Amino acid sequence: MKRLFALALCLAAWTAPQRVAAITGDKPEFKKLADDVYVYIGKRNDANAMVVVTSQGVVVIDTGNNQPETRNIQKHIQAITPLPVRYVIITQDHGDHVGGTPLFSPPAAVIVHQRVAKAWAGLKPHLVKAWRKRFAERVEVLKDFHPADLVMSFTDRMTLRLGGKIMELIYVDDTYNPGDVAVWLPQSGVLHGSFAAYKERHPDIRPDYSHGTTWGMLKQLEALIPLKPKFIVPAHGPVGDVRDLQAMVDYLLIARQRVRGMMDKGMSLEAVKKAFHMNEYKDWDRGVKGQR
Repeated sequence: MKRLFALALCLAAWTAPQRVAAITGDKPEFKKLADDVYVYIGKRNDANAMVVVTSQGVVVIDTGNNQPETRNIQKHIQAITPLPVRYVIITQDHGDHVGGTPLFSPPAAVIVHQRVAKAWAGLKPHLVKAWRKRFAERVEVLKDFHPADLVMSFTDRMTLRLGGKIMELIYVDDTYNPGDVAVWLPQSGVLHGSFAAYKERHPDIRPDYSHGTTWGMLKQLEALIPLKPKFIVPAHGPVGDVRDLQAMVDYLLIARQRVRGMMDKGMSLEAVKKAFHMNEYKDWDRGVKGQR
């Protein structure tokens, strides 16, 4: 049943028209959200990242869409503080979020969910070799380094305290969620909501992309909405607020109800895929097949 919901949502993301308003600009943007909290907004809905500056060092949340973007993030950090990057927090184990990690670690420690830690520990030799070569200027430093060497992991909750800043890492269990986490900064009211916090964007729930299920996503949103964040940074796309979380709840409930109604009528999977639509959200992003 969960797979059927996922397939239906995948179909929605492929068939609904595109909305320009929910797409970021043609150039990446680095801006301040709150005291000592910055967001790196990827161009054209590339991956976002966050930077938290503390008196004892910097925390980077996700690492940019590719090597040039990671270097851009590093330059922005160097422009606002001389302090080193102490921690890298990974919100999802996809290349456009983790690929810049070798630029910061070592010496930075890397915080991931335990499922991600297990996956990294089991990386095949050719993937470890590629990791070491992602940044030419880091090849010597990384020659004997394994991606899991400086990993710190957690199960459902973890609190990081550094230089007077508090960062709460939140994982909501879902069998099909491989370790996506949210990061809450209660002092500034800023939330990195990962993939669950998209603003006017069809969610990435599909069997070949490993972001969990509609039910799991609803559980995540149920945990995040009571935080009442002032600013919400999604994995991709524009910065939003708590209204966008509620909009995603409404979206998912409509999708589940629609698919359930067709299932109750005994319709086949192919028939459901053909009939399913999310026309109420035809202006949301990810409306063109193959679009990132």
